[in-house]
Amino acid sequence: MTILDWTYDIQTAWLAGVIDTDGTMGFNFQSGSAQPRIDIGNKSSALLEELHLMYLSHIQKSKGRVNVVTFKPRLTEEILNRTLPYLIVKQDRAEILLKFLQSRKLRKGGSYTADEVSWIRQYYDIMKVLQPNMKRSRIEAILKSQKNSPRREGPYDRLKLLEVGKLYTTHEVNSLMPNFAYITVYQSLNRLAEKGLVRKIGSGHGKEVKWVCESELVDKIHIPKSQGVLGMTSDMQAAWLAAIIDCDGHIGFSFPSKGSASIKVGITNNSRTFLEEINKQFPGQIYPAGSSLVTHFPKPEVSQMLRCSMGTLRFHSDP
Repeated sequence: MTILDWTYDIQTAWLAGVIDTDGTMGFNFQSGSAQPRIDIGNKSSALLEELHLMYLSHIQKSKGRVNVVTFKPRLTEEILNRTLPYLIVKQDRAEILLKFLQSRKLRKGGSYTADEVSWIRQYYDIMKVLQPNMKRSRIEAILKSQKNSPRREGPYDRLKLLEVGKLYTTHEVNSLMPNFAYITVYQSLNRLAEKGLVRKIGSGHGKEVKWVCESELVDKIHIPKSQGVLGMTSDMQAAWLAAIIDCDGHIGFSFPSKGSASIKVGITNNSRTFLEEINKQFPGQIYPAGSSLVTHFPKPEVSQMLRCSMGTLRFHSDP
């Protein structure tokens, strides 16, 4: 059975677990622009092949080192919309990227708005804490350039002045936008009509064509509501847990005394919040382990975890 044989919800929960453990989400700063992206790195090329089956994304293989699968902006938005409700550790960064992507799509590019610059800065502030040694030159250059070159108002900004339910001619709309050519206004209205935000009355062309505003033209940024592990079905919880064990888990035997052996499951992660979320489903104890944290589970929970996750474990199924 491959990942394509799973239901959509089970795939989603598994993917959220992989991103929270082995995923990196952020901006790729290149040529003075910020491109949102998700990378997932793992030594197992088999795990990345599963992701490739889902999204046909690019896999960069490195002999003896971590392999990386990269999702570009178009796929990044789809994946964030899908997994954000179930992300634990990286939910704050996921929300920033999703807002940024939706805002850029509304405007079809151009200079960054004040909100978009603010989201880049929020990401920067988060990463300064998580990665003090992160290279900062590119992101600082973008923030500085946006400060020195404020965004010029575009046609979409003026079109937000239209009142819902009011009838306008193209000429009247153009009068609200004196700095823009008639053809720019007409094309902008047609794009809004395609989205169902304005409606063209009758047919024809010219400045007397009538339009009615159907909906308030605000920036529609939609962030899925967080649900966490407790918002998943039991099958989704099993897939989420399987992904975590496959990425950050270790399964084996402990030998508490001579001649005896017991099965041991542990999960290592830098985030206490993440381990505590796992412990809501499977109570265990959290211990420091070097620069990380590890949670181990008592015998009843180990049996339950293995029964729960066995159907969707990809790379620890043999034990």
